[in-house]
Amino acid sequence: MISYVRITTYFVILSSTLASYSTSPTISEQLHMLVLGSHDASHKQQLDIRSALNRAGIEHADLVPVKQMNDVGPYLAGSRLVSFTADGIWLNEQALADLSPEEQAFVYQHEAVHYLRNHHAELLIHLTSVSYIATLIIATSRTLFSSTLLRTANNLILGYLAATLYIKHILQPLRIRQEHEADYTATRILVNSGNSTIVHHYLAQLDDLIADGMGTETDGWHETLLQQRATIATALAASTVHIKQ
Repeated sequence: MISYVRITTYFVILSSTLASYSTSPTISEQLHMLVLGSHDASHKQQLDIRSALNRAGIEHADLVPVKQMNDVGPYLAGSRLVSFTADGIWLNEQALADLSPEEQAFVYQHEAVHYLRNHHAELLIHLTSVSYIATLIIATSRTLFSSTLLRTANNLILGYLAATLYIKHILQPLRIRQEHEADYTATRILVNSGNSTIVHHYLAQLDDLIADGMGTETDGWHETLLQQRATIATALAASTVHIKQ
């Protein structure tokens, strides 16, 4: 199960840092490289990712950083994180090695859509508000309580409640919507570019997992495997109809 607490904490720190210094993409990119890894991915993976970016219509795809993910990304996620997209794309090469070439291709297209839709920036905007809420809680505690102990207790209690509500009602639905959009759009792009075999193979892998009784399980990003399969199948059907017409 994904650790939303760790991820929320990381992005709150990141959004606060960006708000304090600059909104420059360069600073954000440097921070991500510092935390997630700064070494370039393999030449083949860079080519594959940039092919996916080109299919998605990204201009200057050759300038998008494609990096090896270190151990921090999976730790923050609290799960087996295969890839992550922000100002660049980070790849967990060890996890990707366990996937078939078709599965890798679908993951790459999925991440290209995250980059296209700027999902990372959308997440940062939401989390910046959390930073302001935290600041408000601390400021209110200083006004209401003279005791350091009471202020600390108030901050912890209100902070825990605010984080719990935020994760349940904002972060999780946001991430599920973004994953749905990435899966759906990636499927449409692949089919429309003549790569429907990749989609069919990915669906077959999901079918195997569902047949093993994992259909109602979640990786923390998608609602369930059944929901993910439904999204991809719907996009595949819509793309096929569009091509026939």
